[in-house]
Amino acid sequence: MFPPQNADLFKSYSKLENHYRSDFLQKIREKDAKLRELNQPVEWIASEKVHGSNFSFIVHHNGHANTDQLQITLTNRTTVLDKLFTNFFPEAIEEVFQRYETCAKKLFFLISEQAPSWFSASSIPEEEENNSPHSSKDKVLKKIHIYGELFGGHFPKASSSEDSILRKHIQKGVHYCPHYDFYVFDVFCSFENGEEKWAVFDHVDPLLDRAGFRVRAKPLIRGTLEECLSFDIEFNTTLPHLYYSELVKERNVHWNEKENLCEGVVIKAANRNVHVGARAIIKKKNSKFMETNPTKVKNRQPKKDRSQEGISEDFDNTWQELERYITMNRLSNVESKIGTITRQNLSQIMKEFSADILSDYHKDVTSGEISECDCKPLEELNEAVQKKITKKLSEACKSLVQAYVKTQNSNNK
Repeated sequence: MFPPQNADLFKSYSKLENHYRSDFLQKIREKDAKLRELNQPVEWIASEKVHGSNFSFIVHHNGHANTDQLQITLTNRTTVLDKLFTNFFPEAIEEVFQRYETCAKKLFFLISEQAPSWFSASSIPEEEENNSPHSSKDKVLKKIHIYGELFGGHFPKASSSEDSILRKHIQKGVHYCPHYDFYVFDVFCSFENGEEKWAVFDHVDPLLDRAGFRVRAKPLIRGTLEECLSFDIEFNTTLPHLYYSELVKERNVHWNEKENLCEGVVIKAANRNVHVGARAIIKKKNSKFMETNPTKVKNRQPKKDRSQEGISEDFDNTWQELERYITMNRLSNVESKIGTITRQNLSQIMKEFSADILSDYHKDVTSGEISECDCKPLEELNEAVQKKITKKLSEACKSLVQAYVKTQNSNNK
C-alpha cells in the first residue's frame, strides 16, 4: 500500500484562519470589494468542516499515458507516510486507499484534460493575470494533491462485526459513519512548467464527481461573503443523511436537534481563486470544538503567596491569557495530525502542541484580538520572564498530555 517515500512531493495544507481574526477578514473584505469594482464578483460558499484528520493523495505523472503508470504518495498534515507510520490510523488508510486509489488516478487525467481551460482570464486572480509567462497550452500536469479529511469509526448502534469498541476513532464528538472514509475538500495542481495553483471549486467539483469521489465538501450556502460569514453553524452534521442514508435508515438512528453537532464550516471562493497574501479561506467552528477557552475575569487582587518568587506583572498577564490556549480540543487536533500518542512520538506531540499554542497566541495578541488584556507577545518580554513562561507552558502541556492519554486508555478498556 505504501509506495517509496517521495518527501520532495510533500506540501502541507495551510492552517485555516478563524473567522474572528478581524485583520485577516478585513483584507478579504477589501479584496472582495475590489473585485466587485473590477466587475469580477466573487461567489462564496460555506461547506461543512469535518472533524477528522488531515490526509491527502499525491498523484504524480511519470510520463506514461495510462493510469497503471501513475504513482500515488500518501501524506498526513505533517509528512509523507510510509510503513513506519503505524500509529497514524493504518486501518483507516488501508480502507480509503483501496476505495479511492483508482478514483485518484482518474482525477489526475480528468484535470489534465481540463486544466488548460482553467487559465483563462476569468479564472485567474487579477493580481496574477499579467504575471504568467505561459499560455494555457503550456499547462502539462505534473502532480495533484487531493486534500481531505480521514474520518469515521464512530457511530451509534454498531454491529458486532464492526468491532467498533476496538476500532480506532479518527475523532470523537461527531457520529459520521461506522467505517472509515475520506472527505475531499481541496485539490492543488502542479505543472511541468513550474506553475502551481489551487483548483477552483466550480472547475474541480464536477471532475471529483466523475472520478468517483462522492464524499466531498458541498456548499451549504452559496452567496456573498457576508451571507456565508453569518451562516448559522449550530446544526447536526449533514454527512450521515447525505452519504450514508441507507445505513441511517437500516439502523433506525435518530439525533435530536444539535445532538450530533457539526464541527463548523469552511468559507472560500467558489468561482475563482482569491488571495490576500495568503489564500482567502476561513474556518468558523462551533464552541464545542474551539481550541481556546473563554477569557477569564482577571483577578487584580494580589495573591497571598506572591512573595515567594516575586512573579512579575508581565508574567501574570501573559500566563493568564496563554493558559486559555492549553486545551484538550487543541491536543486532540494535534494528535489527529501526527497519530496516536506513543512514547516514540511523544516529543513530537509536545513540540507541535506547544508550537500551536504559541502560534495562535501570537496571532491574537499582535492582531489586537485580545487587546482588552495587558499581555504582550513573548518576544517583547524580558528574557527571565520568557524562560518562566516557556517552562510553565512545557509543564502544563505535559500534564494535559498525561491526563489525555489516561482518559483515552480508560475509554478503550
